[in-house]
Amino acid sequence: MNTATNFVNGHMTLFLFTLAWFTGGAFLIPPAFAVTDEELKALEQQIEQQEVKQKADAEAKKGAEAEAKRKAEEAAKQQEELKKQQAAQEEKYKTEEAEKSRNENVQSLLAHANEALDVNDLEKAGSFLAEAEKAAPDMHDVKAVRARYSYFNGDYDQALRLAEPLANEGIPLAQNIMASLYMESKGVAQDYNKARLWLEKAVAQGFPRAQMNMGRLYHYGWGVTQDYGKAREWYEKAAAQGNAAAQYFLGMLYHNGLGVTQDYARAREWYEKAAAQGNPSGATGIAWIYQFGQGVSQDYGKAREWYEKAALKGDAFGQYEIGVFYHNGWGVPQDFGRAREWYEKSAAQGNTDAQTGLGWIYQNGQGVPQDYGKARELYEKAAMQGNAYAQNNLGLLYDSGWGISQDLSRAREWYEKAATQGNADAQRNLGLLYLNGRGVSQDYVRAREWFEKAAAQGNADAQLKVGWLYHNGYGVSLDYNRAREWYEKAAAQGNADAQTNMGWLYQYGQGVPQDYARAREWYQKAAAQGHQLAIDKLKELQ
Repeated sequence: MNTATNFVNGHMTLFLFTLAWFTGGAFLIPPAFAVTDEELKALEQQIEQQEVKQKADAEAKKGAEAEAKRKAEEAAKQQEELKKQQAAQEEKYKTEEAEKSRNENVQSLLAHANEALDVNDLEKAGSFLAEAEKAAPDMHDVKAVRARYSYFNGDYDQALRLAEPLANEGIPLAQNIMASLYMESKGVAQDYNKARLWLEKAVAQGFPRAQMNMGRLYHYGWGVTQDYGKAREWYEKAAAQGNAAAQYFLGMLYHNGLGVTQDYARAREWYEKAAAQGNPSGATGIAWIYQFGQGVSQDYGKAREWYEKAALKGDAFGQYEIGVFYHNGWGVPQDFGRAREWYEKSAAQGNTDAQTGLGWIYQNGQGVPQDYGKARELYEKAAMQGNAYAQNNLGLLYDSGWGISQDLSRAREWYEKAATQGNADAQRNLGLLYLNGRGVSQDYVRAREWFEKAAAQGNADAQLKVGWLYHNGYGVSLDYNRAREWYEKAAAQGNADAQTNMGWLYQYGQGVPQDYARAREWYQKAAAQGHQLAIDKLKELQ
C-alpha cells in the first residue's frame, strides 16, 4: 500500500471510529458512506497530485528564493563594482587635477624663469628653475629652460647637450637655443645656415623668440641677404605675441630709419612697450632719445632715469652710460668716483666701452691716483676685443711713452686698427705720424688722406690740419681758399688754432681781402681761450 492509501485508510479509520462513538459504540456504516475502490483510487490520485503540486511549489519557491538571492548577490556585486569604478574615477580625477595643478605650477615657474633670463637675472631664474626641476625633473619643458639657463650662464657645452635631443623632438625653445648657439658661435663653430634651419623649425610652430631671431638674421645679414623689410616682418610677428626683444628691435629700425622712414616717435613707442616688460634695452633706447633730444626736448635727467632703470637690472650698457653721465657731469654734478663705480660694474660684465672709460680715469688720474699701467691693462682688454677707442688710446700710450717704453711702431699698429674701424681720433693720430715723420717716413700725402677721413667725421683738429696743409702747400698745391674752408669748419667748433689761422688769413689778405677788423674778431675768439699767438697778434693790431 502506498502513502496515499495509508493516508486514506488512516483518515477513513478515524472517520469510522468517530462515527461509532457517536452511535454508542456500534459501527454502523451507512450505505452512503461506502467507498469504492475507484473512489479510493481517485482520492489517492488527487492526494498524490496535491503532494506533487506542493513539492513543485516548494521547489519553485526554493528556486525563486535562490534566484532572488542570486539576483541580490549580483546586484550587490554590481553595486560594489560601481563603487569601485566611481572610486577609481574619483582617484583618476584627483590624479589628473593634481597633475594639471602641478603642470600649471611648473609652467608658471618656467615662465618666471624665462622672464628673469630675458633681463639677465640669473639668480632669480635659477631659483624658479630649481623649483620646477624639483616638481617635474623629467619634463621636456623643464629641461629646455635648463638648457636656456646654461646658455645665459655661459655653460654652452651643457646648453648644447641638453638642447639638441629636445630640439630633435620638436621642442621650439630647444630649437631656438640651438639656433642661438650657431648664431653666436657659442660652443660650436659659427654657422648661420644651421642657425636658420633650426629657426625655421621653431617659427613653423609660431615660437616668438625664434621669430625675433629670424628677424635678426635679416637685420644684420647673417647668412642671408640683409633685408630690413623682412627683418621688420619677423619682428612684428614676435612683437604681436608680446616678445619684448622684438619690440626693442622694431624701435631700433624706426630710430635709425632702417627699411622704414626714420620716426623717433614710433621708435619711442616700441621702446616703451619693451621697457614696460622690463626689457633693459627698451629702457636704454628711451634714454638715448632723451639724451640726444630726438623727437623730444633734450633732457639729461630723464635720460639718466631710464639708464638707471636698465642699470639696476644689471644691464651693462645702462651701467656704462650712467658712468658717462657722472664722468662728464651731464645732468648731475661731475663725480669721478661715481663714474668709476658704474664703469666697474659694466666692465665686470665685459663691456669694452666701460673698460675703456675706466682706463681713461686711471690714465688721467680722475678721482684716483694716475696709473698708466692700470690704464694700459684696461685698454688692452678692450682693444683685444676690437674696441676702437681702446685701440686708439693704447696707441697714444705707446706714442707718448706713458707708463711704457715709447714705441712708435706699436703706436702706429694700434692707430691703424682703430682707424680702419673709422675712429676719427686714430685717423687724426695716424695723420700726425705721417705729417711729422714719427715712426714712419714723412709723407704729407698720406698725412692728408688720414686727416681728411677724420675731418669728414667732424674732427676739428683734423679739419685744422687739412687747412694747414693747403695753407702751406704741403702735399698739395697751395690754396688759401681751401685752407679757409677747412679752418672755418674747425673754428666753428671752437678750435682756437683754427680761429687764430682765420685771423692770420684776414690780417695778411691770404685768399680774402685784407681786413684787420675781421682778423681782430677771430683773434679775439682764440685769445678768449688763452691762445698765446692770438693774444700776441691782437697786440700787433692795436
